[in-house]
Amino acid sequence: MNTHTLPQETVNELVALRQENTEEFHNFVKALVDNKWSLRSVAAALGVSHSIVKVWKDSAEGTTNREVPEVPKKLKASSSRPIKPEVEIPTSDQERILELTQQASMVRGRTPQDSPYRIAARELEDILFHYKEMDVSYKRLSEIAQVSRRAIAQRLESRARRVSTDA
Repeated sequence: MNTHTLPQETVNELVALRQENTEEFHNFVKALVDNKWSLRSVAAALGVSHSIVKVWKDSAEGTTNREVPEVPKKLKASSSRPIKPEVEIPTSDQERILELTQQASMVRGRTPQDSPYRIAARELEDILFHYKEMDVSYKRLSEIAQVSRRAIAQRLESRARRVSTDA
């Protein structure tokens, strides 16, 4: 969790108020939290738990004239996920995937190995594997084939089994 650190002069002011004027201390804590300082930031500065800071904030009955420091702006994390360029799938391949999907859907357990439907299923699996190797998402492939993502995953699993037994 990323908590910001209160400025040292604000921490010193809080420590002094906590000892001298409890009511003003609670009002200042409330002002900090109301101005986007997290409970954890205030807690860390004073060496207490965030739940204690919440109790102090909730017990505040007024406002304070003290200046509340600005919360530093969040910097965008440099470790954000890179955006992958979308792979262009030619229209002819999209049409072929859809056509093969319809034929492959006719395959059942007892469908002969040399059946046109079984051949279409193997061709479909090879095409899907090719595009999956190019980082095309299951979602994109399933939209083209007009089937579920799970159906695409099962086709690729089937291909993997077929390739491993052929080797």
